[in-house]
Amino acid sequence: MAGDDTELIWQEVPPEAVARARNYGTAYAEQAQRLRAAPGRSAIIKKFKPEDDENARVLTNSIKSGRLKAFRPPGAFGALTHTENGTVNVYAWYGTLSEEEGAGGGGNG
Repeated sequence: MAGDDTELIWQEVPPEAVARARNYGTAYAEQAQRLRAAPGRSAIIKKFKPEDDENARVLTNSIKSGRLKAFRPPGAFGALTHTENGTVNVYAWYGTLSEEEGAGGGGNG
């Protein structure tokens, strides 16, 4: 547009930014596949330091909303954060938590 003051700076996107963008949403594909194979069973999929708790909440919301491709369709996966011993854990599951999981069961594995 003639007379537009908006500056346009041509610059290549850094390769690491391109790689991050391509992996966005697929970074958790293996975890999502394993959760789908065990409906109703929860697992910790990522641990955060306390100062990164906002990132944990963003991940949790991205899982529940299906914003991350691996966790689609929206609403198919559940997620929550829980802080234990100074670590913010992000839990996720496919479908509905089983009665055993919801009561604090589930164990390791």
